Amino acid sequence: MVGLPALHVVDEGVLGRLFEPARAFGAFDRGELVGTTNSHASAIRVPGGFWLPQAAVTHVGVLPSHRRRGIAKAMLAAQLRQARMAGEPVATLRATEGRIYGNFGYGVATRVMDVDLVRSEARLRPGLEAAAIVSVEAADQCWERLRQIFEGQAGPRVGAVSRGAIWWRASLARVAIGPTRAYVAICGDARGDSGYVRYHAASGGDWFESKDRVVIVDDLVAHDARAYVALVGFLLDLDIAHRIVLPTRPLDDVLPLVLEDGRSMRVSAIRDETWLRLVDAEAAFAASSWAGAGADPVVLQIVDRLLPENTVKLRCTAEGIERATRTPDIVADIGSVSAAYLGGTRWGQLAEAGRLEVGDRSAVARLDRLMGSPVLPHGGTLF
Repeated sequence: MVGLPALHVVDEGVLGRLFEPARAFGAFDRGELVGTTNSHASAIRVPGGFWLPQAAVTHVGVLPSHRRRGIAKAMLAAQLRQARMAGEPVATLRATEGRIYGNFGYGVATRVMDVDLVRSEARLRPGLEAAAIVSVEAADQCWERLRQIFEGQAGPRVGAVSRGAIWWRASLARVAIGPTRAYVAICGDARGDSGYVRYHAASGGDWFESKDRVVIVDDLVAHDARAYVALVGFLLDLDIAHRIVLPTRPLDDVLPLVLEDGRSMRVSAIRDETWLRLVDAEAAFAASSWAGAGADPVVLQIVDRLLPENTVKLRCTAEGIERATRTPDIVADIGSVSAAYLGGTRWGQLAEAGRLEVGDRSAVARLDRLMGSPVLPHGGTLF
């Protein structure tokens, strides 16, 4: 147990509003808590635009003294079965380590990049139309307004995660105990707010005396291109900062296209974001729709060894899915199917990596045509 920040005293009344007790699992050894996993009810936007109920999994851990005893497997399996029984076909999480969750059927469904803008080099491309910045406030003073702006988005990307009351409460609690104060710039026009950026100064040392003053973006929501340009422009106008760091941007972000010189945007890391696990694969596929009209049907057999009740054979078409009985074109384990479900991992990639059993080689290309998307999925919400 290393690397964790010091715990802060949190009022028990507040703590009780940050959890759903019936969704928490614990492992005990002679009365001592040695492992936990928790989740809260949420929703994820799936191909076709439907919001699918999901379990947003967090607080997974086992004491070092009790590792390799099957504790995590038992807790996570129970958690997944609870989600399936509750009508949540999907579970997602953000992983601290990358070698654990594939063992339990999770797959990397979205990836993100961390972006670094050096203010002395980065400028907006001339002639861009931007919304007006209408307000700059301390984050904790406009929390309800931020919630309304987030929920006002007309069409979030596939992979976007809903933010319920627990998410907003927990995020506000983190803002309250943060090492530096967080601020928000809100943009809009006469019709109302159309976006915001929440940010804070990086902590450590004497920030004001530093020769590398960094501002970190915690959250950026833009309803349209004018709002996005306005918020990026606001960040670049923070004269006191030397660098602006934007973590967790989508890999196909338009940011380099709104800059005068795209090279002024430096990618410091590309990493996994959403680890997704289909808990009821048939229900998840049935709730989705894809734009691959004209693609011939593919029979996909999904194998789930941890949850055998989730093993299923599906005939996939542009019109929908149905149970199949004939020999499958492709056989895939649940982790591979989960990685491909949102469209962020192509079936062709999985085949090249040897993660599929392919009976009909053309079926891989057909499945990519069927489930492909011109826009990469992106979560954008840490939980």
